[in-house]
Amino acid sequence: MSSALIGGVCTLAGLAVCAIPAVRRRVINTCLFPVGYSLYTSRTFGYTLHRAVFMSSSSKESSPPHSKVDAPVVDGEVSVELLPLFGDNYSYLLLHEGSKTMAIVDPADPAPVLKALEMHPEYKLHTILTTHKHWDHAGGNLELLKHFPSLQVVGGKGDGVAGATLEVGTGDVVHIGDAAPLTARVYQCPCHTRGHVVYSVGKLLFTGDTLFQGGCGRFFEGNGAEMYTNLLRTLGSLPDDTLVMCGHEYSQANLEFAQWVEPENEAIRDRLRWVEERRAGKWPTVPSTLGMERQINPFMRVHEAAVVSRVSRVMNLQQQGSGAAGATSEEQLGIQVMEALRTLKNDNAHKKK
Repeated sequence: MSSALIGGVCTLAGLAVCAIPAVRRRVINTCLFPVGYSLYTSRTFGYTLHRAVFMSSSSKESSPPHSKVDAPVVDGEVSVELLPLFGDNYSYLLLHEGSKTMAIVDPADPAPVLKALEMHPEYKLHTILTTHKHWDHAGGNLELLKHFPSLQVVGGKGDGVAGATLEVGTGDVVHIGDAAPLTARVYQCPCHTRGHVVYSVGKLLFTGDTLFQGGCGRFFEGNGAEMYTNLLRTLGSLPDDTLVMCGHEYSQANLEFAQWVEPENEAIRDRLRWVEERRAGKWPTVPSTLGMERQINPFMRVHEAAVVSRVSRVMNLQQQGSGAAGATSEEQLGIQVMEALRTLKNDNAHKKK
């Protein structure tokens, strides 16, 4: 067969795949996703890509911060400093005033983290709390262990977090500091990764890539039923004044999608306006609260009539999966809406004419 004919056949096959959504999605999920996801989770590939995209040739130590450093978030004796990393990540430095003990959440880029630690010489770094294994959250663990060999490095059970010395699951309590002046309660939230965990320290909730302001993480290693449980049951059981300290600065994009889902929701409109003003000045938009998320986040509003109606107009919910075994009909509908919302967000449906 001639090269021209082969090329023509390949072109037609490619057009056919692109023209049939079901076929396109099957090809992506079965052939392209495993390769892409393997690269996505690779620390070496991730840092190489990051350096090429975000870092100037004159400085290879760290990237310029995506946000200004705002005032610390204070809860009792604990103050939390936001550390903007990479293009949109957040790490969090916890300082306990009474004991001079520190912990760090998701210190993926070690250079700016080490600089932040130098600003507090009177404090001792005791623990790394890692929400999940991805390089843009756990990538700095091994480098920090070189500087602080006695560090306690915490990660979710079975997640394969780099350098983990303690694996935890739901109900576990992490003791931080020689006299344990700080404790972090653990909530397992599998979906984005199988072993993803969320940590609560007092009113502070470090959600990684499970819950964002106005959104949630992609279902890389799980499904809608798991994310439904995470958001509506596990985290949904926590009080409204819980402070949501998420892993990325995704607020504006998430709320633009949320407004498309619920165009009449005034809380979304007001919060988006506030977020746009903050981002115009490169100020961070975290934290949110769980009470706020219950008003603005479509992934926590899957039983709201407006959300169900919007999703039903653009997707056939009966084709989105049967839900979790043993779930009630209401739960099954909520799970289907959850899955449909994630599909629509992945496809940037709100940006299409």
